[in-house]
Amino acid sequence: MGYYIVRKFRTGQLTIMTGTEVKADEGIELASEEFKSKKKALIVLAEMQAEEQYVARVSELGCAVCRRMGYPGTPVEIHYREGSSHFDFLGNVLGLCPEHHRGATGLHGLGKRGFKRNWGYDEDDLLADTQRLLDEQDVARHQHQGKIPGK
Repeated sequence: MGYYIVRKFRTGQLTIMTGTEVKADEGIELASEEFKSKKKALIVLAEMQAEEQYVARVSELGCAVCRRMGYPGTPVEIHYREGSSHFDFLGNVLGLCPEHHRGATGLHGLGKRGFKRNWGYDEDDLLADTQRLLDEQDVARHQHQGKIPGK
């Protein structure tokens, strides 16, 4: 019997269930393939939870393009850098509003070269902005708690 990572409909929480439990519970959706060992399922579950937390923090920053134009907090869609995977998310995730993500003036709408030509900056610049803001939040949080990273 294998193990599965599932998302509970009511709470949105990720958890691990056995194949037997999955078959008996209709209030879930599968979030992974079957794992032969519970240890492997726990490792992947921890990675998925870390990604969700990171993506939530990126979302809170709002659209990276709108933010550069002086409009922070615009609701976003999540953009993963091309070639990155969900397990390689740190530093590879951007929040972009629908227009700047897939619209006519967006990263997908214009393509990488067209986007840089239109806006004067590229995906790497926006990823660096995003990471800098997250790092500043971390430093501020640690200072508030009396702990400074690296000291």
